[in-house]
Amino acid sequence: MAIFTTLTQLICDALTDRDPHLPPVVPPNLEPLRTSAAAADAADFLGWPSAAESWAAALDAVATSAYSTMATKANSALWLRVPQSRVPRVAAALSLAGAIQKASGGGLYLD
Repeated sequence: MAIFTTLTQLICDALTDRDPHLPPVVPPNLEPLRTSAAAADAADFLGWPSAAESWAAALDAVATSAYSTMATKANSALWLRVPQSRVPRVAAALSLAGAIQKASGGGLYLD
């Protein structure tokens, strides 16, 4: 499996995780992210940079949609949700180390 598809699957799994201990998110439309991941993985050497930028833009849109209440830290909150969902002990260690901060609008982000 290619890197963008793998990352996208981890992010999608984390966003659809219904664990009651995770902060709630607004369910975003994940299809554009999946489509851009497949395009980035299939891109040739010259087309890869623009395909990667397209994936990053789709990721920004998903983060902003999922964390609409704290859009200033949305990307950080999205990346934090992956370890919270998939490897909670790593997230707990980050919290103990002080790397996880609480946003003023609610929610958590990586500092």
